[in-house]
Amino acid sequence: MSTSVDPIDAYVDFESWHETLCTLTAHQSEQLARLSFFLQPNVTQNATAK
Repeated sequence: MSTSVDPIDAYVDFESWHETLCTLTAHQSEQLARLSFFLQPNVTQNATAK
C-alpha cells in the first residue's frame, strides 16, 4: 500500500464536496430569493408611507 492519494479517491472527494457546495449555494440563494420577495412589499409600503 502506498501512502500517496489515489486520484480516483481524490476525484470522488472533490465531486462530493462540489455537490455539497452547490447544494448549499442553491439553498442559500433560495432563502435569499424568499427573503427579498417578503421584503419587497414592505420596502414599497415604507416608501409610499413617508
